[in-house]
Order: sequence, then structure tokens, then C-alpha cells
Amino acid sequence: MARPVKILLRLLPWLVGLPLLLLAGLVLCAQWYRAADHTDKLLAARGDKFEAVERELGEVAGRRTVAFTLTDNLGRVSSGYLSMPATAREPMPAVLILGGHGTGARAVELVQLEPPAVLCGMDYPDIPQYRVHPLKIPSLLFSLDSLVTDAVAMAFAAIDYLLTRPEVDPDRLTVLGASFGVPFAVIAGLDSRVDGMALIYGGADMERIIEWNLRHKIKSGPLRGAASYLLGTFASPYEPSRYLARFAPRPLLLVGGSDDTKIPLESAGMLSRSAREPKEQLWIKGGHIHPSNSELIEQLTTAISDWMERHGLL
Repeated sequence: MARPVKILLRLLPWLVGLPLLLLAGLVLCAQWYRAADHTDKLLAARGDKFEAVERELGEVAGRRTVAFTLTDNLGRVSSGYLSMPATAREPMPAVLILGGHGTGARAVELVQLEPPAVLCGMDYPDIPQYRVHPLKIPSLLFSLDSLVTDAVAMAFAAIDYLLTRPEVDPDRLTVLGASFGVPFAVIAGLDSRVDGMALIYGGADMERIIEWNLRHKIKSGPLRGAASYLLGTFASPYEPSRYLARFAPRPLLLVGGSDDTKIPLESAGMLSRSAREPKEQLWIKGGHIHPSNSELIEQLTTAISDWMERHGLL
């Protein structure tokens, strides 16, 4: 047998074994990260104080809108809109809306509660558009993790800001999370000053949700599974089912779509099962929520208004 072939045969166990050993080590690290309690990390994201800059945008149909920017002591900047009755004479209920990524602060234009309330919508940190190179995937994932942590801090800052407003009744503060905003709403519920929570079109098991949404983009099952596992690992600190049970005994409303194209039915059910009483589950026929679907949004706001009134939140 030729000498180069003998050398190759001797090296073969190392050439095969080392990558497998490295892969096993990475999987073990991922599993440890998934199982760890990240509560302290999320709470540490909260700034100690903030400065607010406000700008009146005018009055339409009896409601005034205020644009605001919050800068915390760590230099993080977040922005949003307040919408409230123009003639408010006493503190009113408040709703912090954490909507889909494409909606952001504009959510205050979509929600019309009766009786009226102070509505607060927030814009999420900008997600840069990357051209993904395999060697840049680790730095990209850590950058995204930092942006998501900033979004958590944004939600906490919004609560602090709302409770400084004289128009807000501090005993009737509700957080409404929709779609992309559901994990942030659940984490914001770790703040004991939140009195009620409504979760619209959300789900548990971030890896499952990621894989579901990648099914038309990555056709290869093994490749899609690997990408979902990797992204799901980085998303695990923000997994809503980790924290939702802690919201009890405050009232909780969960709304799911029977034919949701973004959230698998199994994930919506898992989120509901992770919650404790008192909770209410409402299923609505149709697909995922979208700002252009005015009929669905009207149906949702009616259901939310009824639920809030029954629980003394509105």
C-alpha cells in the first residue's frame, strides 16, 4: 500500500472524529443555554432611569397624539406614540401595545377601545439587512440577540414612561402583545405593575415557529431543521412559555387564529397550556392578523374591550 494512503488511513479517525466531537460540544452548549434561567439577564436589561422628549402631533376625531422618544441611562433610544382622548379630565386605563415588527407604534391608529383609554405604541429597534456569509453567522446572531435585548428594555421603559403620565390610572395598566410582540409582552409582564395582559396570535416553542415560517424559504428538511435549531437556541431566552405562568393571578386573554399562517396551531396551544388561571382562550376563524384587515382588527378590539371591562381593566 502506498505511503500516502497509509498516512491518510491513520489520520482518518481524527479527520472524522474531531468535527463530530466539536459538533457534540456545540450541541451540549446549546442545550445548556436553552435550559438556563435567563430571567436575571432580561431584568438587567432594564435601565435605571430615562429622559423623555415629547412632541404634540395634533388632534383627530377627539383624540390627541403625542410622539415621544425615551433615552435610558445606558444610552438606548426608543420611540413611540401616545393616543388619548383630547378632553381627559381624570386618570384613565392605559394599554401598552407591542405589535408586529412592521406595525410598531402605528398600532395606536388601529386599536379603538370603548370605553376609551390611553394607548401607547412602540417602534422596535431597526434590524439591519445583512448579506449572510457563513463566516459571519456567529456575529450576526449575537447582533440580533443584542437588538432583541434592546426591545425588552424598550418595553420596560414604556411601562415606566406610561406610569409617569398624569392621564394614566396606575391600577389599570394592560399590556397587549400581537404576533412578533407576544414574547416582549410576556416578558414585560414580569413587572408587577402590569395589571392585565392580552396576547394576540402568539405561540410557544420558538424553534417550531421559526421552522414553520422557513418552510417555504428553505426546502431542504435537514437544512431547515438545522437553521431552526440554531435560531431557536438564540431565541430561547425570550421563549414566552418560560415566563407566562408567573403572570398569574392577574387576568390573561389569549387569542389565536384557527387558520393562522404564521403561528402553528400546536404552538398556540402550547402557549395557552403554559399559562395559569385566571386565563381565557378565544379562537377566531381566519389567518394571521394584518394591519390591512380592518374587519378582523375590529373583531379583535371588541373582544379585548369586553374582556377588559369584565376584569375592571377598562
